[in-house]
Amino acid sequence: MKNIIIILLLLPVLNGQAQSFEKKQVDINLGIGFGNTFAASGHYRSIPPLSMAIEYGITDDISIGGYMAYTGASWRYSGRDWCNAGGGNWGYYDYVDVHKWSFFILGVRGAYHFGRFIKVDELDLYAGALLGNNFARFTYTTSDPCHGNRGTYYSGDYGGVIFGGCIGARYRF
Repeated sequence: MKNIIIILLLLPVLNGQAQSFEKKQVDINLGIGFGNTFAASGHYRSIPPLSMAIEYGITDDISIGGYMAYTGASWRYSGRDWCNAGGGNWGYYDYVDVHKWSFFILGVRGAYHFGRFIKVDELDLYAGALLGNNFARFTYTTSDPCHGNRGTYYSGDYGGVIFGGCIGARYRF
């Protein structure tokens, strides 16, 4: 494993390119985010945003490629409710509610690389745009007998077309 890490660190040095971005260059980006925007009381779990992009240089300044990303979260709440659970059985009942979200983004991305304006050959500054689709899903389940529907109460897809922007920098050692 240590040898693989050393090779990956040395590849940019061995590549020996004269500028930070060139025509016909292929870059692969892997990313991991620092959390997401879901927050609530109760038992909360999340998957950090994971992403991958691949870019191909169509000129020395412009690249185009694909992008995909995934994240998800769940929130679990335990409670107690008073009701008639059927058959004249009035009383307190413990229950668990579970909310789950998942997001998968697939799109195309284009970027402009500012290498001609920067005098540091190893530095690649870029800005770009993303057009894609967000395949999102939400599910709510409950075990509350007072709720009237045990099991999956709601499950649905949502999301749609998305547009986004990106700015970034790479330094090739």
